Amino acid sequence: MQSFNYQLQVTLVPIFNIEGVLAKTRSNARGVDLNRNLPTKDWSPEIKGPRYQPGPQALSEPENKGLVAHIDQYAPKLILSLHSWHPVLNVNGDCLAEAQVLAEHTGYKIDADIGYPTPGCLGTYAGLERKSPTLTYEIERGLALTPILEVHVPAILACLKATERK
Repeated sequence: MQSFNYQLQVTLVPIFNIEGVLAKTRSNARGVDLNRNLPTKDWSPEIKGPRYQPGPQALSEPENKGLVAHIDQYAPKLILSLHSWHPVLNVNGDCLAEAQVLAEHTGYKIDADIGYPTPGCLGTYAGLERKSPTLTYEIERGLALTPILEVHVPAILACLKATERK
């Protein structure tokens, strides 16, 4: 096991959408996709697909109100948002160096465009509009625990070390 001595303040949110995790759905208990509910310049009440309900208005959800307050108060040097889909490192803002570290450890491709519209998403809100670089780390869905522990945990530690050097 590798150990690091960091001089970096880290806020860890193990599960942001606990209701969605428990219900095995993308949305919270009110049926809102939290990653389409942030008050971005491109936010829209239009539902882009059945899984992407943006809510009745931007920032209607209490989870996001807390997140926005945290981002506004602390202006994070890096937001690393872990998702599960297909392997990709989606960069929004100045986090290419961190993405390259993750790519070296994982073999994942780096992409500034996730490939479909994402109004109201964290990457746009924090990474592009608030200048808190946001790296959405899409870990392969269904990956077993062993590769996560052996590959992705060391990759994240190395990424944090790269952020600390900035």
